[in-house]
Amino acid sequence: MNIAKGDIPLDNITNKILNRSNSLKVTLKDLPKLPDSHYFSSCWSYVGKIGGRQQVSLPKWCTNVFGSVQHEFLHALGFFHEQARPNRDSYVDIKWENIDEGNKINFEKARSENVYAFGEPYDFESII
Repeated sequence: MNIAKGDIPLDNITNKILNRSNSLKVTLKDLPKLPDSHYFSSCWSYVGKIGGRQQVSLPKWCTNVFGSVQHEFLHALGFFHEQARPNRDSYVDIKWENIDEGNKINFEKARSENVYAFGEPYDFESII
């Protein structure tokens, strides 16, 4: 499936984001506006709570990319990328030769003792 080619209607993805947010009972508070110097240059979040305040980097450009905010907050809640799930080989084939060297780390499988899927099945349309 290819979102860019329109294989997955954006309405389906938007509904999945809303359903996932509703099922996790997550609420977000409005945060105060900080000067631009307080923002990072890339979108990222640690996966799950690591102690203390959870940092989520959302520079201005990132908030304009469809699904980026939801993606980073799902990381903060503890979700790994679907393609990193230990059971991913049962669902997809990774074509390593088509992945740039700098991005291969994003396709390494996480160790099963480090991943909890919250009872969610493998999701081919996941924003994460």
